Amino acid sequence: MSIELLFVFIVTLILVYAIYSDFSRRQIPNTASVILLVNSTLYCGYLGYWGQWLIVVPVFLFGLLLWRWGIWGAGDAKLLVAVSPMISLDHYVATLLLIATFGGALSVAIFVSSRLKKMERIRIFHMEFQSLWDVG
Repeated sequence: MSIELLFVFIVTLILVYAIYSDFSRRQIPNTASVILLVNSTLYCGYLGYWGQWLIVVPVFLFGLLLWRWGIWGAGDAKLLVAVSPMISLDHYVATLLLIATFGGALSVAIFVSSRLKKMERIRIFHMEFQSLWDVG
């Protein structure tokens, strides 16, 4: 197994954890961002891609704007900044579109989940309310 695959495996593992945490608790732990940032630094150092770090500042500003406008959460911006040195500049736009697609799917899943929970609470309330009138 090559060392590059190990770096990619670590990123994948941490991002899956971040997705799970974001979906279940609506929070992305800072430790996930720090581990990704360390992994990106080691990856760039191993391959000698120190020029990739030039993308971090514009990505940070982009993420900050999306967070301030309420489009993204701060955790999403942190993750993108931490992973950005590992993304080839040739594939950056495609990567952002992929992130937007998965983010949209996650938003729809969270919305549907919250609506289903709300409908279940209404149904339970209705059943309990009906049982109050069935006395006798």
